[in-house]
Amino acid sequence: MRDFVGWDSLSHDRAARMTTEELVEHQMLLGPANPTVERLEPTTCEEVVARGRQLMADGHDLVVLVIEQPTFFTLLSKKGKPVDSTASRLMRAFDQLRETNEEVRDYWDGRYPSSFGELLWAYLWAESDWNYSMHQSLEKPLVLSLAANKLIGLCVRCGAADDRVLKISQRVQPTALREKRPNVHEGVVDPGWHQLAVRTEDKRSNRARFLLLEPADTHTEFNFSPFYVKGEFKVVQRVNNPRKAREAWRDFCAAQAIV
Repeated sequence: MRDFVGWDSLSHDRAARMTTEELVEHQMLLGPANPTVERLEPTTCEEVVARGRQLMADGHDLVVLVIEQPTFFTLLSKKGKPVDSTASRLMRAFDQLRETNEEVRDYWDGRYPSSFGELLWAYLWAESDWNYSMHQSLEKPLVLSLAANKLIGLCVRCGAADDRVLKISQRVQPTALREKRPNVHEGVVDPGWHQLAVRTEDKRSNRARFLLLEPADTHTEFNFSPFYVKGEFKVVQRVNNPRKAREAWRDFCAAQAIV
């Protein structure tokens, strides 16, 4: 559910046709000093995550994995049943992940991923220290890019759901795999931001809050379920009074010329 700036300039179709050397050259244009590209034929999501973790530990700033296994793209039939024994095994592994990760459990809420890409997305979601982008289409390799969080700004899920609202004052680069719920957006804020305003509102309790964030050297998370802001930041202003919070949001947006 995270994305990093620059990947969208390369289409999935083109990426699937490029050689390893061409992919490395493209990724070097994005800035990381030590990228690597590897083509995999994994049998489980755990294998993909483990290989990505190993390459990160080896010191690569950016890892591009081209997953050469199109037979894994569809896991569920139209009736919502696993299409074969491999899909059944992957679903059982997902059940174990859901039991151990509260965020994955809350998001999927009894549903199953319908493709290998969605399943891998759930596994990557559990990796708090990774920023990732994924491109998937039928009968083509799945292209996965991993980057250390130091290469991005903030990871954000914002929008409106369950009578709750979270807005931010910066444009969000959307992730390749989007939320299934309408009016909910997940992505990243570009590196280089200086100040960012956050406004939350709970319509059931008529509560509102305003936060002003600035960059910092430590990782912080602000959670307003089902929304969040995660990354290296500090809260420099907090307004909990609903009326004053809405005023602070309007004043900040007006000063930044935000519509």
